[in-house]
Amino acid sequence: MRSLNCITHKRVAGRVVPTRALRFALMVALWVALWVACTLGLAACTHRQPERAPVDDLVPALERLVRDTAAAEPRAPAVWLHIQAPRLLLRWQGGTGPAANPAGQPAPSLRIASNTKTFVAAAVLRLAEDGLLDLHKPLARLSPTATVATLRAAGYDADRLTPRMLLQHTGGLRDYATLAVFLDRVSAAPQHRWTRAEQLQLAMNDGPPLSAPGTAFHYSDTGNPARRGDRNRHRAIDASGPG
Repeated sequence: MRSLNCITHKRVAGRVVPTRALRFALMVALWVALWVACTLGLAACTHRQPERAPVDDLVPALERLVRDTAAAEPRAPAVWLHIQAPRLLLRWQGGTGPAANPAGQPAPSLRIASNTKTFVAAAVLRLAEDGLLDLHKPLARLSPTATVATLRAAGYDADRLTPRMLLQHTGGLRDYATLAVFLDRVSAAPQHRWTRAEQLQLAMNDGPPLSAPGTAFHYSDTGNPARRGDRNRHRAIDASGPG
């Protein structure tokens, strides 16, 4: 009987090499290994995640957050929270307050507030890109006479204020949207449709500029009413609504 070594190896030209039987066995073993790997891989790819999303564990905390926020902001007609993160299997929404939508009803209309700044800024930069607006030109040469007069009456230098400064919140403008008088009026008449002139005048009534044009950052909603007074507003700057 030949030894196992003779079956698996033979000597050729002084070298020990695998026999044909061994090579065949190795090839079969390789194919079997590949088939097993592919089968396991396919099974792993087709394995479904459990239907219950992880957000279920967070629901009590999210509901408490909404309630606590509403309690801290009693003048807000409603507090509404929506979370959507598909990659994390997170999707939840809830609200509370007098204006919150009842369960099962369509989502309520929301005041998108400062999101409008993005649209206004995009419209302004589009004008600049098309050569219709110089971001460094003074407002005194761009805005309506009434807007310039309102700014100057409150001590603002309309000859130095530019659209770029308003975009960057470095014009020294006071913020009308944080004033108590504005918040009180909104609470008393929530359906009132504010004009740019009204918003701008509230900020001017609050006091002199917070800083010289272009010298310091002061976040201010007032930059939008002042900026949308630009004579080039035919390019839909006005369509963004109040900021």
